Amino acid sequence: MDTIHLLISLVAKMKWKIYQPDVKSAFLNGYLKEEVYIDKLLGFVNERLEDKYLKFKRPLYGLKQAQRAWNSRIDKYFQDNGFVRCLNEYALCIKTYNTGDILILCQCG
Repeated sequence: MDTIHLLISLVAKMKWKIYQPDVKSAFLNGYLKEEVYIDKLLGFVNERLEDKYLKFKRPLYGLKQAQRAWNSRIDKYFQDNGFVRCLNEYALCIKTYNTGDILILCQCG
């Protein structure tokens, strides 16, 4: 929260624009590195699949691996697109442009 307060203060002082996107489906956009299986839900009836388990292809919100999967995907995107991660605040990424513009991203969870 200290980082958020500092950024909001900096934005107000410098009269910058601030955006706060709400990513509701973020966890659905990650990819699982390990295999995760679940037992069928109660009421799920299918004779072909009676003795089988279900395998997750994508993480779901609430799954222990979901946050890690999403963070690894977004970190790769930031690295591939020239963002530099702050050494003291892992959730803060900065990108500077040749025009002198700066983009500061802060992941809040």
